[in-house]
Amino acid sequence: MEKNYHSNSIEKTSPARLGHIFKSFALTLAMLVVGIGGVWGQIATTYSFQQTTGTYADITGGTLLGTATTSTGATSLDDNVYAVTGLPFTFTYNGVG
Repeated sequence: MEKNYHSNSIEKTSPARLGHIFKSFALTLAMLVVGIGGVWGQIATTYSFQQTTGTYADITGGTLLGTATTSTGATSLDDNVYAVTGLPFTFTYNGVG
């Protein structure tokens, strides 16, 4: 009598085994496509960084857009929309300013 040492009774070429392989391949491919799509969102090569030393100075003047009264919820600053009409400098993004 021959002993079966396989822990899984599914044969290598059975439809269930092929379905499992296809699902694994499809999931891996989907993760790669999603991962590669996220890579294109960064345009770090057009910006430069220069470290300097100095003393911190509080910002004075300007326009106060809001004051947070709590750290979460409707009274925090992150859930609000502020009407900013323009910047006092040219903001360049992806080579367009």
